[in-house]
Amino acid sequence: MKARRKGQAVVTSRRCHGVLYALMFLLFMGVGISTSSSQTYDPLSSQSDDAAGSDESKTQVVTPPEVREVLGDARLQGQERFRWFGFSVYDIRLWVKAPLSTEAWVGRPFALELTYARSLEGQAIAEKSLEEMQAQETIDAQRQASWLSFMQSAFPNVEDGDRLTGIYRPDGGAAFYFNGRETASTDDADFARLFFGIWLSSDTSEPALRRALFGMKE
Repeated sequence: MKARRKGQAVVTSRRCHGVLYALMFLLFMGVGISTSSSQTYDPLSSQSDDAAGSDESKTQVVTPPEVREVLGDARLQGQERFRWFGFSVYDIRLWVKAPLSTEAWVGRPFALELTYARSLEGQAIAEKSLEEMQAQETIDAQRQASWLSFMQSAFPNVEDGDRLTGIYRPDGGAAFYFNGRETASTDDADFARLFFGIWLSSDTSEPALRRALFGMKE
């Protein structure tokens, strides 16, 4: 009897460890288990109650409030998940008033919405952004310092589920939002062109992601 109980205890212990390991794995991979009900915007909500329960509704998303406020009636042109060495970093969506082409996106109003799958420091986001902008064309030292300072104020630290939205305004400037709240804006057209070019320029370091955002088939 004692041997049987001991065996049962071992099995129970293994099951507990298995469940714990699975939960740790999911959390490490950036699959969030949300316990907050304060969010008023859920990017994965279906666009229509009539579509609820259908297979199509599972891939539908809602236009962010900040995008509706600036662009009005915007539609989703493309979306993709960005991974780094297999780890999910963020989901990115391109919102447009009218479809964009790969050759004619500069100066057209649109928004890029990033929903993060893990914690990152705003400083690191700003530095990596500047690095990607420099890969497109030469940026003098003065502008590097100015743009880095601007992005440090625009990009706070993010956690799993946080959203950063960049809106390319019709006047050529840009505005940035954290979970729907504006953090910074600029009228610098060169900055806006190179920043959004991180994802949309032909010089991007992620051509497959670019194709997905433009809705291009492989």
